[in-house]
Amino acid sequence: MKADATRESSAPGPGAGETDAVSDELSSGVVPRAVLLLAGATRRVGLADQLARSPLELPVEGDRRVFDLWLSRLSALARATGASRLPVRVLVNDRVPRPDHRTGPAGLAVSIELDGLELRGTAGLLADSCADYDDDDWVLIASGGQIVTRSLIEPYRRLQAAEGVFRLLRHEDGAPGGVALMRCGVLRDVASQGYIDLKEQFLPKLAERERVVTVDHPTITLPVRTVNDYIQGLQAYHRGKDLDGAIEPYAEDWRSSFSIIESGADVEQTARLHDSVVLSGGRVGARAILVRSVVCKNGVVHAGRMQRDAVIGGRQSGVSSTEGRSRARR
Repeated sequence: MKADATRESSAPGPGAGETDAVSDELSSGVVPRAVLLLAGATRRVGLADQLARSPLELPVEGDRRVFDLWLSRLSALARATGASRLPVRVLVNDRVPRPDHRTGPAGLAVSIELDGLELRGTAGLLADSCADYDDDDWVLIASGGQIVTRSLIEPYRRLQAAEGVFRLLRHEDGAPGGVALMRCGVLRDVASQGYIDLKEQFLPKLAERERVVTVDHPTITLPVRTVNDYIQGLQAYHRGKDLDGAIEPYAEDWRSSFSIIESGADVEQTARLHDSVVLSGGRVGARAILVRSVVCKNGVVHAGRMQRDAVIGGRQSGVSSTEGRSRARR
């Protein structure tokens, strides 16, 4: 893997409910050698392809991105475990646009690494990435294409307390949590060439000889594979970011939870945004209404028009960059 140069991150400090204190419980248990943030794809599909940007670069509020949110949560986790310099290795390939470089907040060493080899599958990628680690080293694995809505400290405590060489977080509704803790030694039998899928090939075989466990926890991550995923993730984040209770990611509410206008977007003051995002280069005219929609670079919503549940101006979105499925307000 080739590591890219990095720059300063805009990630703020810990979120609500997180702390700078070292936890004696966490620091005395398994401390990860590194975090592997998976940000590639096997094919060019979904929201990342429509928007022509990495899911890590999607805004969550103001100029704060999904990437910044991950780094904020991981920085708090590093402090809680007592890790002085936790490597965060962002693994990408050429099927998804590369995220911008960041050095990360204090306590993290962030690198963006391009996988230049053949398509290896997740298990093959993990084996290649962990080749230089000791068998008894542990790594925290996370899917980067998610909005992390809660602190990682309590989920990590549950993973740390579990028994097994591969520990997968599972949301209490049964959905995959997108986070796992793995002992590096389990990868030594993975072939050095060829495609090896994690869920379909590697984990079933590993479970035949080692203990693979799932660890339940309330929802902490929501995927951003589609525009609907992205909007629901933003709703959950904005409704729950200052609360101590469990997030209800699919709760319905007529009230708008957020409106995000990226720097470089042009939105008229009389336009109304209900749970919608306007990316840099997008334009929204006077008295236009956006409902659960995303306006991309060069996307235009004309004055007095409405867009609902749409990607405007996105590549392969099926929505025109100037009109789309808009309709006049009555």
